[in-house]
Amino acid sequence: MYELCYKVYEFVFILRLRIKLMPEKKFNEWIKQLDLEQTIYALFFRYC
Repeated sequence: MYELCYKVYEFVFILRLRIKLMPEKKFNEWIKQLDLEQTIYALFFRYC
């Protein structure tokens, strides 16, 4: 159970890092392809 929680945490951490480091132009192009829920998470990970 601990390993599962750690892997989920690691996945989210890496995802947030990649979204934050993505160039602004690429981020804007990518976000247009997402649905509402994905867009909210992407914006949260990018700016929070």
